[in-house]
Amino acid sequence: MSETLQTSALSASFSVHRPGFSLDITIDALPGETIAIMGPSGAGKTTVLGALSGLIPIDAGRIQLGDRVLADREREVHVAPSKRRVSSLGQEGDLFPHMTALQNIAFAARARGVDRETALSEAGQWLERIGLTALTSNRPSELSGGQAKRIALVRALAARPQLLLVDEPLVSLDVEAAQDMRELITAQLQEHPTTTVLVSHDARDAEQLASRLFIVEGGEITQAGSVSEVLDEPATRFVRALARSTGRSTDHSTVETE
Repeated sequence: MSETLQTSALSASFSVHRPGFSLDITIDALPGETIAIMGPSGAGKTTVLGALSGLIPIDAGRIQLGDRVLADREREVHVAPSKRRVSSLGQEGDLFPHMTALQNIAFAARARGVDRETALSEAGQWLERIGLTALTSNRPSELSGGQAKRIALVRALAARPQLLLVDEPLVSLDVEAAQDMRELITAQLQEHPTTTVLVSHDARDAEQLASRLFIVEGGEITQAGSVSEVLDEPATRFVRALARSTGRSTDHSTVETE
């Protein structure tokens, strides 16, 4: 795997309007940085990922990744999802059920245009990196939840994305498997730096995986900063609850009336 992953800065300021809901946010990430987005259910977190991936068109604003404009409503630019160099890791992992672990990873490499032999070789190396070579021929139905998510992670990275979107990667995992997955994500992103946007409901994910945290409530950013800044000085009741979930005392904090 001699080809290196490209790291690109993300700059996004956009709006999405749907009946009964509006999202209007600005986020950014440095090349190779992982940022976390957290918020209550229905706040717009998944809509953010959809807009970044291109699956949800924006109604105003602009999304830029490196020197490429992915979406610009005013200029009527909308790069198709398949041409964005964006990979996604969803809640379920979304492995192809009819493919083996090796074939799933090779599929992502093939999408870059490499030949079949090279793709299979790369896939084998990815499985070796995560210690799952014994599962080369297993299909998703023959994998545990943790194994499937580990393979889904390296499949996403095998596509050599400029941007990685991670949506609740630890849902359904037990405490031990979730911590193993956090450690794997950390290790892989250190070895293969990739600009990453992480959506999670668990503040531990933000603390261990991200450098900055954006809070989305009611379709807008209500607080942003380094993870420690946000959790140490919660500005809303939602963030105070997050801070308490990490064992922080919030008695000294000033929370705006909502």
